[in-house]
Order: sequence, then structure tokens, then C-alpha cells
Amino acid sequence: MIYQQRTVNNIDTKISQHTKDIIQKYTSSLFKNATLEFYGIKTARIKELINVELPVIEVSDSSTDFIFLLEDNSYLHFEFQTTYNKDDIERFAMYDLRLYVRDGRSITTVIIYSADVKKANTNLNIGSLLYSPDKIMMYDYNGNAIFEELENKIKSGHDINDIDMLNLILLPLMRNTIPKEDLAVKSIKLAQIK
Repeated sequence: MIYQQRTVNNIDTKISQHTKDIIQKYTSSLFKNATLEFYGIKTARIKELINVELPVIEVSDSSTDFIFLLEDNSYLHFEFQTTYNKDDIERFAMYDLRLYVRDGRSITTVIIYSADVKKANTNLNIGSLLYSPDKIMMYDYNGNAIFEELENKIKSGHDINDIDMLNLILLPLMRNTIPKEDLAVKSIKLAQIK
């Protein structure tokens, strides 16, 4: 807490500069639901007051897969996942919130799930905070057909565009009948023909 040092009647005192916060917390705990009605907030009744002081000591190497600065000065956050875990959504939300607090930029998050993941709920709703990143399910992409199309295009001497190259890179993540390791090798060989 931040205190202001004062001398009152020859007595040194420390007075918190957050007196309004302290008073509001105290009265909120006394009046519980009456306080909610005063503010016009309609929710379930209050069960108990929870300590909102949240000291955080964390040592970790929290990093995202990719963050891009876009032309509109917003960020695009990409995450690649081979499994679905609800905890990952919470972690991505934390990344985005920390990034927003640091830079104050709007963030669009996209999670790309490999074909091993058939369903994923990427929405996190914790009441007044809703986090809903976009998701791309590589299971929805027919890797066999895309590989065949790219192979025909390259072998016939046609130039490949950026989308083709991206498909070539992401082929091992797509749904296909070729084992991933074999598909990765075939994709590299195909790229070398280009």
C-alpha cells in the first residue's frame, strides 16, 4: 500500500492514499447484497467476500508460438496445438492479457489444431470476461487431396503461390492416410522440385 506520512497533533501517522478503496471494501462486506442493489447489479446473492489482493510471484518462460504486428497496429497471435487441453486456453488468455497490458493493442488469437484434434472448445467465459480465439481444425483439411493437387501442379511446371507453400508446410498437420513422418519427407522432396 502507498501511505502518506503526516504529523497530526504531534503524532506521526501513516494514512493510506487508497482510503476510498478501503472504505468501499469494508462497506461492501457489511452490506453484501444491498451494495449490489445500490449499484444496480443483478446477480446471484453474495456468499462471501474473497480477498482480492493477488500477489503474483512467477518464474517461467511464458512464450507464445507467434505474435504478429498487423498494419492496423493490432496483434495477431498464433498457437499451434497437437492436443486439446482447456488449461491451454487459459494460458493463451493470460498471454493475450499480459500482452495487452504491456502494449495496449487489440489482439486476435488463432489456435491451429493438428488433425489429431477433432473437437476443441476454445471459448473461455468467466463471467464479465469472455475470451474466444478463432480456431482452425486441420482435421477438416483433406491432406491427401491437397498433396496430390500440389504434386500435380509442381510436376507439371506450374508456379506455386503463397497459399500452396503454406499448404505444403502444413500438410503433416492435416488429416491424411499417409503417416506424418512420410508426409513430411514427401513434402520436403516436393518443395525441392519447385
